[in-house]
Amino acid sequence: MLTLDGLLQEVAQKRAKFQSKESDSGATDYAEVWNAYVEYLKTCLEQKRGLHLSNFCKVGWHTSRGGKGSARPVFQLTDHFCRAYLPQEAARKQAAILATDADLSSLEDFNFSKAAIKFSQQLTKDQMFTGLRSIVQTIGEAMSEGREVSVRFGDVGKLICRERDPRFHFISDNQGLEGLEASTAPLAEGGRTSGASFRRSAPEEAKKPWCPRKC
Repeated sequence: MLTLDGLLQEVAQKRAKFQSKESDSGATDYAEVWNAYVEYLKTCLEQKRGLHLSNFCKVGWHTSRGGKGSARPVFQLTDHFCRAYLPQEAARKQAAILATDADLSSLEDFNFSKAAIKFSQQLTKDQMFTGLRSIVQTIGEAMSEGREVSVRFGDVGKLICRERDPRFHFISDNQGLEGLEASTAPLAEGGRTSGASFRRSAPEEAKKPWCPRKC
């Protein structure tokens, strides 16, 4: 199973050949990139809006049409990600999505400069961009190879993929952020609740090398 720790180690190993001998960047650097992404996402959710990372996913709040009723968190893979990494059969399932973009709360496009400055200790915009792209690519490649994936998004939730069927399980404690009513989805593994698996498309393949800290 590819967990977050294994993912970060795998990304670091794949990118090591592109780095100079003087560079000491590794899994710790990618961990900082991922933590910055998660903190950015959590901040958006707490402010009742979502976050859109174009090559990977959208995470936000879904409300009933007309804006009435309770809100529940939703996760959608982007179309690009699905086309790049999921088989046709799995991609067709994405057509049966219960939430449309019109039903989602406002989404903020991921800002790499903001992520580096506000949510990291010392990353640059370029490091945030290349690091996150490498992480997303490795997640996608693992899914396309049929590997089991279980990647935690901090205390927001966990992305799980078995037999090329990705699902996102939100942690129940975070479904009521900012007073919004929690989803009543059934319990998933480890006592976590699973919002319906909204999966659209996602990433672009990353071929650029990791930019070491002092590039």
